[in-house]
Amino acid sequence: RRVTWGQTEMSLAGVLLGDATAPKIDKLIFFSWWMEGGRQHPVEIAFDLQRENFLVLIDSLPELYIIDKVEHPRGIVQVWDLHLGARLDILGKPTTLKSCSTLTADWLEHHVKKLLRVKQFLEIQVRKYTTAPMPFDTTGKALKNLPGRNLRVLMQDIEQLRLQLELYRPSLVTEEKFREYFKDTKSQIRTG
Repeated sequence: RRVTWGQTEMSLAGVLLGDATAPKIDKLIFFSWWMEGGRQHPVEIAFDLQRENFLVLIDSLPELYIIDKVEHPRGIVQVWDLHLGARLDILGKPTTLKSCSTLTADWLEHHVKKLLRVKQFLEIQVRKYTTAPMPFDTTGKALKNLPGRNLRVLMQDIEQLRLQLELYRPSLVTEEKFREYFKDTKSQIRTG
């Protein structure tokens, strides 16, 4: 019997956004720059977590630009697409998120660590039932440059692992179990 509980990515997003242990923050703030006329123009880009829109300040302009939607090849940019190194089209300019505020880095690191913990647990469980190589990496880069890790990619990796594990141990991939996995990043995940 196949266990389904909606789109896992959306369920993961709900669990992460409802995380009481996450750093309290209203906006993710990133910094970048544009080259125009042979001159570098610093840009501050904030993503409002409540309104889900972008606020953009350009160095020499007094206006604050409010952008409701930013598109990228996979659709509309959401909070899970924002990380250091992300490439966005802001006001018609290709923009790479170069750095971020300390609070934003803390928020990103918190969620990356939580997702990596669940991903690693699922990999261990899947390895018990298959000898096929894991197409996802949780070693090497896993704990380097945490604010640069793409949350959406981690959630997609978790979904792939969840689908694999569902074939062998459906009881480990119910929605209730996933909520339990995300509760406490310090304790061991129980499989019983």
